[in-house]
Amino acid sequence: MAKSGVSLNWGGLDRCLMETARGLADHQAILADVGEALVSSTIQHFVEGKGPDGEDWKPSERSARDGGKPLSDTGRLRQSIEYATAPDSVMVGTNVIYARIHQLGGEIRPKNKKALKVGGRLVSKVTMPARPYLYMDEEDKAEVAHIIALHTKGKR
Repeated sequence: MAKSGVSLNWGGLDRCLMETARGLADHQAILADVGEALVSSTIQHFVEGKGPDGEDWKPSERSARDGGKPLSDTGRLRQSIEYATAPDSVMVGTNVIYARIHQLGGEIRPKNKKALKVGGRLVSKVTMPARPYLYMDEEDKAEVAHIIALHTKGKR
């Protein structure tokens, strides 16, 4: 999974999930179902172009110029979202190197040159706004609870 990951605070839902899952013979199935649901939800965040606050992501120069959506130039970031399970957890993320700067925002400065080339001009730095795409909203929490309920009732 990710070399530069982003941690999410599940607000105790992760502990609840694992306490429930440990009591079942095949708790990895719960984790896999949760992972698939959260990957699907994260991909939907790209479709909607909204952060956890419900606000639209700030358009990049490219998306504003071309009429596209932020974080959707090539689709690589969106297509790289995956999940992995460990014995007691599920992680959702990406191994794309630029994922972290898009999630958290920040400055990009040249490493080996004096300037960066952006949109045909040279600049000393680029300030990237945060465009959080890895998050759990209330719908996600309800879906995770539903998955747990299905497994605990033997429906999965």
